[in-house]
Formats: sequence, structure tokens, C-alpha cells
Amino acid sequence: MIESGGDEVGYQANVFCNVFRVIAVRTILLVGFCTLQQATAASDNLSDRVHRLMSAHYPADQPGASVLVARDDQIIFRRAYGLASLELQVPVSPEMVFGLASVTKLFTAVAAMMLVEDGRLQLDDEVMDYLPVLDRTEGVTIAHLLSHTSGLTGPVTEIPGYRDEHFHREITSGELIASYADYPLKFKPGEQFRYSNEGTATLARIIEITSGQSWEAFLKERIFQPAGMSSTFYAGHNRIIPLSVSRYTKHEQEWKQAGAASFTRGFGMGALFSTVDDLFSFYRALISGRLVKAQTLETMLTPFPLKGDGVSRHGFGFVVTNVHGHRLAGHGGSFSGISTFLVFLPDDGIFVTVLTNRTPGEHTARDDAMAIIRLMLK
Repeated sequence: MIESGGDEVGYQANVFCNVFRVIAVRTILLVGFCTLQQATAASDNLSDRVHRLMSAHYPADQPGASVLVARDDQIIFRRAYGLASLELQVPVSPEMVFGLASVTKLFTAVAAMMLVEDGRLQLDDEVMDYLPVLDRTEGVTIAHLLSHTSGLTGPVTEIPGYRDEHFHREITSGELIASYADYPLKFKPGEQFRYSNEGTATLARIIEITSGQSWEAFLKERIFQPAGMSSTFYAGHNRIIPLSVSRYTKHEQEWKQAGAASFTRGFGMGALFSTVDDLFSFYRALISGRLVKAQTLETMLTPFPLKGDGVSRHGFGFVVTNVHGHRLAGHGGSFSGISTFLVFLPDDGIFVTVLTNRTPGEHTARDDAMAIIRLMLK
């Protein structure tokens, strides 16, 4: 009887445990479903707000934009707005290719850091060791070029109207370097931050000398192909870029074609064309360690110290700042018929890129990207 009673108690205990398990599982499933619904609702709400923002800035009958937003390695918004061609009335699609302008500088910076990791380049190497023609750059190092603390300048900055007069003409990388070789430094290396296109072009030429490859070939082999970037191109030499949008600028409230330009003038600093998808692929390859080591990337995302006091606005290649206490890294681009921005929050898993085919005006790609970032941080 004692054994029989023990069996009955055990049986009842087992029944109770089974019922409890069922309730627990259903509770877990219900909580999970509610959490999923909340996350989906939040994502939908964000998508609605991003769509309202972008559609207001890029009407269907004007030059447009392509945008991609991702969180934790997952795309949560990807859409295009406006027209790729005003003449043909062709709308923009996310697969279309835009000029990147100075977002190009990120690729040159990563390429240089790859050569540093390879041991073929050192951050304290001096520019004159590679380019004796730049004999006014004494004391300027690779680190100074990467952080925009070199003091290098040139005719685009110093001569009014130089861009309009010369930018439609083809130029070699060597000729580009020679065009600013006689300009003295604006300050002693490392003392100030001053954004320098010439500094990045110099870095790209040093990449060619050090690697034994053209800048374009090095980027293809070491960045584009490993990252899976099949729609990214160097636009020099008046090349036809498949699926590329037309460029527009506004004069007296009227849209007009942007002026002709040879993107050989953007060697190293502004000559790449790409898509929002390829830029997301670049970001994923970068943060996953497939391009440079994690420690190298962290160095690139650290503001470069100035001599005496303060820091550069840049790390190595990347603009580095913070928004609402969140670390932010990226770069923008601006040229005739182009406004672009790529930004990510390395500690939050957030990535945003906006590419447009219009000269910056009331709303720039940076303005849009930062507005999206603020929506995501609410």
C-alpha cells in the first residue's frame, strides 16, 4: 500500500509537471510572438518615417536618391526615389550606380592600411621617400595623409575657377601629383586638421608605387572582389558605367545637366561609382575583419591627435564623431550632380547610406542620412 500510494503521488506529480511544461512553453511562445510583433511594428514604423522623409526630399519628377538602412547586419529599409534620367523619365531603382565623390576616400584609406598590415608601408614613412617630386612635403607622413593633417593643398583650393576650367580634361595620376607639387604646405605636418583632396590623391599614388599595381587594380583585387562588390567602378577615362544615373544641378530653380567632368581628376579621392548594396557589402566586409584586422579598423576609427592639443576630425580615412553619445564613423561626398553619405555606428550595429544624383542643395545626402540615424536612436 505504501508503494502503491507512492506511485499515485508520483503519477500526480508527473501530470502536474507536464501541465506546467505546456503552460510554460505556451507562455514563452506568446512572449516571443509579442516581442516579434513589437519588433516588426517598430521596424514598420521606422520604415514609414524614413519613407516620408525621403519622398518629401526627392519628388517623383526630380533627380532622385537611393537609400539603404541596416541594423545588426540585416537590411531593414532599401528604396529609391525620384528620377535617374530627367530626359528619359526613368525612375531610380536601388540597383542603379551613383558617383560616390569623396566617399571614395574610404577605399583609398582601407587600401593603405592593408599595405601597412602587409608590412609594405609604414605609418611614419615620409611622402618624399616615395614621391621626391613633392619636395615641399618634408615631415609629411602616411599617417598625416590619412588623417588630413598634412597641410597639402593645390590649385583646386587655391585658384578660383580652376575646377570649372580644368575638370573636363583627362589627367594621369602622375600629372595630378605634379599639378600641386609646387604648392607649399599650409601648416607644419600634424599641427592642424585641414581637409585635403591632394593628401588622399598622394596616398593613392603611393599605393600604386608600393603595390606595383594601379590604384584601380589594387582596389578590385583586395577590396571589391573579397567584399562581393560587383557594381563598383573607377569612372576615369570617360568610361561607360552600366546602370549609372545621370547627374543634375539646379540653376535659378531649374534642373540642368551637370557639367562634363573627367573622373581621372578624382583619382584616389572621388572617382568611384557604386550602389547602396555594394556599399553595404563593403561595410559588412570591413566590420567582419575580411578586409583589415579588427585592431586596424579600431585605429582607423580613432581621432588622430594633433601636436600640442586637440584631435583631427578624422581617424584614418573616416570622419569620426558622435551623435547623442553614440560613436559614429563615415564619410560624405559632394560634386557637380552628386551628393552622397555613408555612415555607421560601430557600437550599435547601425548602417545607413544615401546616394543622390543632384548637386547638394537644401537637403544633402548627409542631412538625410543623419536624420535617419536620429530616427533609429529614438
